[in-house]
Amino acid sequence: MSIAINHLRSSTGLYGAEQVVLELCRHQRATHESTRLLVFSPVGKPPPALVEEAWRRGLRAERLLCQGPLDPHCVADLRRRLKQSCRSGPAILHCHDYKSVVYGGLASVGLPVARVATLHGWLEGGGRLRLYHWLEARMLKSFKRVCAVSPMIVDQLLEQGLDADHIRRVDNGIDTSRYRPRAGASNANRASYLQIGTAARLSPEKNLGLLVRAVGECRDRGLEIRLDIVGDGPQRAELDALVAKLGLAREIRFAGCLDSLEDWYPGLDAFVLPSLREGMPISILEALACGCPVIASDVGAVHELLDGIAGCRVVASNDLPALVDAMLSLRENPPPLLEASDRVNCHYSSMVMASRYAGIYREAVS
Repeated sequence: MSIAINHLRSSTGLYGAEQVVLELCRHQRATHESTRLLVFSPVGKPPPALVEEAWRRGLRAERLLCQGPLDPHCVADLRRRLKQSCRSGPAILHCHDYKSVVYGGLASVGLPVARVATLHGWLEGGGRLRLYHWLEARMLKSFKRVCAVSPMIVDQLLEQGLDADHIRRVDNGIDTSRYRPRAGASNANRASYLQIGTAARLSPEKNLGLLVRAVGECRDRGLEIRLDIVGDGPQRAELDALVAKLGLAREIRFAGCLDSLEDWYPGLDAFVLPSLREGMPISILEALACGCPVIASDVGAVHELLDGIAGCRVVASNDLPALVDAMLSLRENPPPLLEASDRVNCHYSSMVMASRYAGIYREAVS
């Protein structure tokens, strides 16, 4: 059965959820002739990075021009596109964030479109964000299937009154042909210093200030250490100031956004993610697939990802002493984690993820 698939996403950069959407589009393009990505785009601004990356990969992506917190013209434009999508058979609207759930829910009222949503994580905030979450919680009750990437998100959906029969747990997946161990790439044979890294949006929920302070503590306790921070975001200036205040300019490098993370992970002695909130972090899957040890806070699906992998550590969220102790334990320079790479290949590939969503789409249109 041919299904027209419409992915809808509000995006401010290329982060974990965006990589999930791009991988889904890549696999679905091979089996569904009509698969497209619709991305909200502010009026008068250049195309979002997600659209440009989709075009670069040869995927079908379209901009939805949007102005203001709730733009009726954008809702009408989305409705027109969805009408076209369902003319020749079953159609799916797959929403990937709170804004797309609200807009998609409004635009598809009365249309023969099966609504599916994936909750990649939860962001907290006030004002407009609280309003969106309030609307999202009510709109999701009309969706055929709601997918969660971590047990915590499943629990939150149940607390909001969603029918358990409509909730599906779906693990994220990555392109395992791209992320894999590299022979001789590890820094384990370099005794002069320990090279760690993190890749994340520079925003409060990633808690990177804690990691900066942990690097300072490790240095003060005699560990020669270097940290690469990959990514950008609203906290860049604040983190710059903290690095300067602690005198860590030699130890910490802001690397910006890198195009070839698959070449960066294998060169690390460890990948560190001290987040306060997560779903199922794509960056951890990428690091493990490259055989890189991981230290991460116990949030979202992190514990189940790292459980039982020697050389990886799960620490309490926002616990500076625990994070420092875990980083100091890296002095032993663990070898590449080939077992972890095999686990990702078997259970967390984008092919496995796409197959799982294909089954959910069939449920939604039946």
